[in-house]
Amino acid sequence: MNFVELSEHKSKKEGKVTPKRLVENLLAAIERGEVKEVVIVSVGEDELVRAGWSQMSMIKAVGLLEVGKDIMMKDMEE
Repeated sequence: MNFVELSEHKSKKEGKVTPKRLVENLLAAIERGEVKEVVIVSVGEDELVRAGWSQMSMIKAVGLLEVGKDIMMKDMEE
């Protein structure tokens, strides 16, 4: 039997991207071999910001964060 979380279903219907949906999409891309490296920044229930990254140099991880920031800034302009 498959259970669907009501909040996830509602968010999907409203076009919202939840943390769970984002990670599920990332995992699916990883399983298809589309992701080589990843950097994650999250905020916990305790409001602490945490970061993690796959095996890569710290300089590359910081660079990916900068590229992500640039992409988000461009999306804000549109």
